Amino acid sequence: MFWPLCYEIWCARNKKCFEETEVDVAVIVQKAQRFIGNFKNASTVLVETLSGGPILPISDVHWTPLFSGFYKLNVDAARPIEGDKWGIGVVVKDNEGVVVGVSSWRIFSLPDSEVAEALAMRNGLEFVKDMPFLNLIAE
Repeated sequence: MFWPLCYEIWCARNKKCFEETEVDVAVIVQKAQRFIGNFKNASTVLVETLSGGPILPISDVHWTPLFSGFYKLNVDAARPIEGDKWGIGVVVKDNEGVVVGVSSWRIFSLPDSEVAEALAMRNGLEFVKDMPFLNLIAE
């Protein structure tokens, strides 16, 4: 329960920082509990599928690993707590989830989170353009 709770707290913090929306603590706990329930259900379906039981419909699959030879570019921006220095981060992982590239920047005086996220994607694409990634998925 610890990691799903941490994730939901992080999401609530982002809503507060970027959208100025308050999230009730009870909602955070409910989402974390729902995550655990979904994980347990997915684990049960996986065991059933591997043992020759019912096949999981494609529409119920929420995450699948990348194909071999593919890389995933993740970017994010962090709003400044004080001052006007935004943080931008870039991570590139291979199909097994191994980090193969990472970088970060400080950017001054951005108007809002949409601009920061767009700048993060641009910096991420600039970061990987000279790297030997033939199959790159950006998110």
